[in-house]
Amino acid sequence: MDNITINTFTNTVSINPYDHSAMYYLLQSEFPDTEYIPLSNTFKQLEKIVLKENEGYFEGSIELIVNNKTIIPRDITSSDLYLLWYDLYLTTIQQSHDFDYLDINYKVITEIIDDKINIETHDLVLTEEGKRLTENDLVTDISQYTKKEISKVSCTFESYQQAVHDGLTLFFEHLNHDFKRNAFDSPYYFELEKIYKRLQQNLKKQDSIST
Repeated sequence: MDNITINTFTNTVSINPYDHSAMYYLLQSEFPDTEYIPLSNTFKQLEKIVLKENEGYFEGSIELIVNNKTIIPRDITSSDLYLLWYDLYLTTIQQSHDFDYLDINYKVITEIIDDKINIETHDLVLTEEGKRLTENDLVTDISQYTKKEISKVSCTFESYQQAVHDGLTLFFEHLNHDFKRNAFDSPYYFELEKIYKRLQQNLKKQDSIST
């Protein structure tokens, strides 16, 4: 069995100290060294602010770690965490699945083969020349100084599936379910709600069988 963890973060990009002064100073106190906020009560409070600022889209990131190796880093941010978690769930029920992060050039490709799942990530990163030029503010258009970076990992499907179920459950339980969303702005929130209920029902069935 592989050791797999999936962590969820929102970030502080939308937190203007003038518009949200109380939250700004809370973040300065609780998370002074990072802009990536993990699941917590503060995470719940941030969701409301980010949803209002982004018209129903919840911005954040997911960190995937397989056997102590970071496969998807937390600094790869998506504009819609609901959609991102929905796509991750689809990787557990479809033999092959690929998805792009909303608003950025980052792609994840998965394929289930027997009892394994192969995970491949595609990212655009700066070349060495691009890093040098941007550090010295010598270029405004960096597109010509990027290259595609591909990473691959294989792990047991059972471990991966359990990590996705656990991560999705924790994520959903740290959302503000009293906050009113609509199906146009946040359609994937409602998809996650259905998935969460199915997972909980399956857990209850397993518990009843074991007892």
